[in-house]
Amino acid sequence: VLFRSNVNLAPVLDVYRKPGDFDDQSERSYSSSPATAAKLGADFIEAQQRAGVAATGKHFPGLGTAAASQDTDAEPVTLRVSLRSLRSIDERPFQNAITAGVRLIMASWATYPALDPHHPAGLSSTIIQGELRDRLKFTGVTITDALEAGALKAFGSTGNRALLAAGAGMDLILCSSQNPSQGASALSALAG
Repeated sequence: VLFRSNVNLAPVLDVYRKPGDFDDQSERSYSSSPATAAKLGADFIEAQQRAGVAATGKHFPGLGTAAASQDTDAEPVTLRVSLRSLRSIDERPFQNAITAGVRLIMASWATYPALDPHHPAGLSSTIIQGELRDRLKFTGVTITDALEAGALKAFGSTGNRALLAAGAGMDLILCSSQNPSQGASALSALAG
């Protein structure tokens, strides 16, 4: 059993870079300061989990450098951020979240050439197994973002996307198109 009660797909732990960018325009980020985002994210996680709700830190390794028009729900997004910045800025709130005992971490659908130039984070074993599990020592549950995201257009059918995500190390596959056949397609591919 994952948790005795409920799961919340929050908080967003992205550290936005510029006013009006992707995370800031929708007020989804705690701060442009890694320290502030890390503290507030960890505080939220601890309070939520004390209340019996498993928290989900997202979108690993961070969407903070995404411009206002870069939306992985709509299209492929490549974030050309240095490895140093990813680790010192974007991943900092995730490090604090892991220390705070976050139960789940949701991967981003953006591509990060500094880590893996060929796969979005949630389809990358380099990012999920190497960066999140091995380097940051996360032992909780990994979950994809929505499998129907436009960022995954080049990765084929629902079934193929589910197989790639599972192969990368994702524990839960999020099918949120509100069409039961989407989940059935993912399940069939994984079972077959």
